[in-house]
Order: sequence, then C-alpha cells, then structure tokens
Amino acid sequence: MLRKQFCSGALLVLLLIAMSLTGCNPTGATGAQSSPTPTAAAPATVIPTSTPTSAVHGDWQTYTDATFGFRLDVPAILSISFPPPRTNESHFILWQYDGKDMPPTGQALFAEVSVMVFASTTGTNPCTEGTPITIGSGITAYEEDSLDAPPPPPGAGHPEGGFDVNLATGGVYFHILLYGTAPKESFRARYSAIWQHILNSFVPGPAVPNTHPCG
Repeated sequence: MLRKQFCSGALLVLLLIAMSLTGCNPTGATGAQSSPTPTAAAPATVIPTSTPTSAVHGDWQTYTDATFGFRLDVPAILSISFPPPRTNESHFILWQYDGKDMPPTGQALFAEVSVMVFASTTGTNPCTEGTPITIGSGITAYEEDSLDAPPPPPGAGHPEGGFDVNLATGGVYFHILLYGTAPKESFRARYSAIWQHILNSFVPGPAVPNTHPCG
C-alpha cells in the first residue's frame, strides 16, 4: 500500500520509478529535513511475453510464436482452441473453427481444416522422417500423410487423416500438421493449396543454442 505521506521532493522520483516504490524516507519522520537526493532509476527489465500474436491479411492470419519466434500463416477463420501449453522446451498449438455459426461466404473450405504445430528443443523427435521437400525460404523438411489411417475413435477432437511435416532448424524441432474432413480419395485435391500456403509461409525464429531436439 502506498504510504499516506510522501517525503518532500520525492514525488517526481516516485512517478519515474513507481514500479519499485522507492525514494521516500522509510522512517516517515516529520520536521525540517533536507530533501533526499534523487537517484537514477535502474533500466527496466524486459520480461518476454507468453502471448502469441496474429496479424490478419485477407483469408489468412500470420501467427508469431512468443516462445520460439517462428511465424506461419493459418486460415484467418480458425482460432486457437485452447491456451497452448508452453514451456521453454516445448509446446503445441491447435487451430480449429469454433463451429458456432455457418462460415462466411468463401470460407467454408478453410472451416473444414484444423492446423497443429508442435515445437520442441529436446527429445527423440523424428526430424528426418518422411519424404524430403523444401518449405519456407529453402528449408528442408520431411513430409508424410496419414490418409490411410483408421477412423478416429468417437469423441476425438479431429480426424486422424491429414498431411504433416517434420523438420529441425535453429535447434528447434517442428511438427506441422493439417487435418481435414474430406475423404481420403479427395483429401489431397481439396486441401493441397491450403497446405502448400502454410508450408511456404513458415519462417523459423532465432536459433536456440545447445539443444538436442532430434532422436
């Protein structure tokens, strides 16, 4: 709680360094006193935010991750379905359409898909599992699909069939997935353009030193 009395001449100091609540005579003594000599406030410590950001442009939003700094586009109609569990070593993010209303005209195809990203700096991750492809600005990734996977169990949050890539860059492993509701016979034709846009948009964040993300 702020003290009820402020020592003479300290108001300016308190305004400048309010967060530290320093600058007053701790004894609270009254009477004639010389004003305390103001001291320079220490530089503020910048604490990284754990809140990611998204910038919408047309049918897409560019997600920027607050932990690892990577960016990629996901359909603007999708939203993060729950606060992403995150640590300094790994976390994942899932985007889905909330389904509360009919999607706007021209957005129905985007509403059919879900996108997930897992990022980790540790573990025995399958960094080179799949067929080599190039994504982003020349990054080697390894693509797979699970279109022949069995149907998901009742109550599953998303279909099991879809596209995914594995990659490791800057000391971080990434697993990017796209799920959809179309049957496997038409899945690739229906969602390939969306999938390719997501892969082309991927930009890694700053390199993380001394990590071991691959098995």
